[in-house]
Amino acid sequence: MMPVPEMTVWMELPGGGRNRSFHVDDCEVRVSSRDRDHDARAAQLTNELAAAAVGITGRWAALEAERNGALRRVGELARENARLLECVPPPQPARLLGPGCVRFSSSGELWLLNKREGGWSSWGVRLDGWDDLFRRYAAVITEHGVDEHGAYWIAEPEASR
Repeated sequence: MMPVPEMTVWMELPGGGRNRSFHVDDCEVRVSSRDRDHDARAAQLTNELAAAAVGITGRWAALEAERNGALRRVGELARENARLLECVPPPQPARLLGPGCVRFSSSGELWLLNKREGGWSSWGVRLDGWDDLFRRYAAVITEHGVDEHGAYWIAEPEASR
C-alpha cells in the first residue's frame, strides 16, 4: 500500500484561510478555506481526501491485477475449450472408403494409414486413440498381424452405418 501523500500548505490568504494540496498518480488535489474559522475543517478534509485517494489507488491496483489474472484465465480456458472441442466426435462419422491400416508409431501414437503394404510411406491421420477410430470413422477391426513394419490392424467401414 502506498503511503499517504505529502501535504503542501500554502501561505495564508486574505481572510486567514489557506490552500492545501497533495498529488496522487499525476493528479493534484487542492482544498481552499474561505477564512481562518474554516481552516481547521479544510485541513481535516484534505487529510481525509488524501487517505481516501490512497485507498482508492490501492483498490484500483488490486482490481487491475484481478482483471489481468481473469483475462489470463479466460485465455487458458479458451485454449482448453478448443482442445476439448476437437475431441468431440462429429454427429455423423466419416466413412472409410475401403480398408485402412492402423499402426502405433515409435512414440506410441496411433495412426490410420491408407494401406498396409507401404508401411509408413502411406498417407495417414493421427488418431487420439481407438475410441477416436471407432467414433470418427465408423470402422471395425477385421484383421491383426505383424509384418516387417511392426504390428498392424486392418480397419474397414462398419457395414451398419
